[in-house]
Amino acid sequence: MRPSRHFLPEYENHDTLKNAADGAFAVILDTTMTTEIAQGYYTREFLNKVQMLRKDNNLELDADIDIFYQADTPDLLEAINIHYQNMKDKLKKRFINADLKPHGYPEIASTNFKILNETGKIFICSVGISFNRVNVLKKVENHGGE
Repeated sequence: MRPSRHFLPEYENHDTLKNAADGAFAVILDTTMTTEIAQGYYTREFLNKVQMLRKDNNLELDADIDIFYQADTPDLLEAINIHYQNMKDKLKKRFINADLKPHGYPEIASTNFKILNETGKIFICSVGISFNRVNVLKKVENHGGE
């Protein structure tokens, strides 16, 4: 008789524990979604969307670009904030919240995205010179427009 692996009945139809067995091997996997797992998933999928946008626009890895992000949902924003430095290191580019994107910054491409229930937008921009409009106007006013 050949030995086989099987699960106790209480694990056969468990809510969060999934299992598989082929007679020689048996595996139980806990499918409980934690905040940490969800955040890791959001950031990996977000990075994938950035890389796909770069690829779709024929942007080489060494292209001189800035990447701006907009997170429409609090969970996605929290995930980006927690994993920001790791994401920036992987992108190897300036990675900036879209709230800080100057008006008229030269945009190469953008895309709206959805990851599960999380939504946002990615902007890829040429590196350009930008001005703080308020400060420029103050200087013009102080110097009589000269």
